[in-house]
Amino acid sequence: MALRLPGSKLPDVKTTIFTEMSLLAQKESAVNLSQGFPDY
Repeated sequence: MALRLPGSKLPDVKTTIFTEMSLLAQKESAVNLSQGFPDY
């Protein structure tokens, strides 16, 4: 019996909000809080 994987429920996106926020934080030399808390 062949294993059938379910189809993705997520749209095919190239760029996520996390990518955008990470790039902006890096560009502005800011603390990136888009993916969690800073580890001081």
